[in-house]
Amino acid sequence: MTGLPEPDFWVLGAEPVRRAAVPTLAFKMRANNTSGREVYAIVLTAQIQIEAAQRTYSDETRERLREIFGEPERWGDTARGVLWTREEHLVKGFTDSIRFDIRVPLTIDAEIAAVKYFSAVQGGKVPLTFHFSGTVLYCGENDRLQITQIAWTSEAKFELPIETWRESIALHYPEGGVMRLGEQTLEELRTFRVARGLPSLEAAVHELLEAARTEV
Repeated sequence: MTGLPEPDFWVLGAEPVRRAAVPTLAFKMRANNTSGREVYAIVLTAQIQIEAAQRTYSDETRERLREIFGEPERWGDTARGVLWTREEHLVKGFTDSIRFDIRVPLTIDAEIAAVKYFSAVQGGKVPLTFHFSGTVLYCGENDRLQITQIAWTSEAKFELPIETWRESIALHYPEGGVMRLGEQTLEELRTFRVARGLPSLEAAVHELLEAARTEV
């Protein structure tokens, strides 16, 4: 025994969850425990941030990302540590190491900053930082249940292939995305569709876009 358990965490990979009800990524995780004490469970929280400033982009992608981060010369501040998601997971008991999945449901709401970012990036990998917090329940002296907290410095790095994110989305939405509209805007769009005899809301949007292009 070498004192309190201070587990460290590693992200080994990521893959789409093919039978999930919504688009979902499974991050393949490993926790190591070198204390020798039996860990009964870990109530784990993972905050995942996009480290957008840690990779390079084509000119086309830079133009797309201006909507999120502003002018490229400011990206050192605006593109650093962008929060993607916060997920909780109950890690089962172990002594030395254990593997588990952290599942992240994916939204395709085009108004969400993370969706804008993933949609804009054309290829390569997305740098991520996982910040961990939570509670470790372990076997202490005289086999008594003891509790300790995960160190606030606990983190792991991972580079997510953008194609893995796209594949996860395509399993559920192979040909499109979602845009959130206010109730009044949606009702006006429905009224326009009916008035023009159009087959769908998408067709209504196409007609409005064509009209706007003609005016320009």
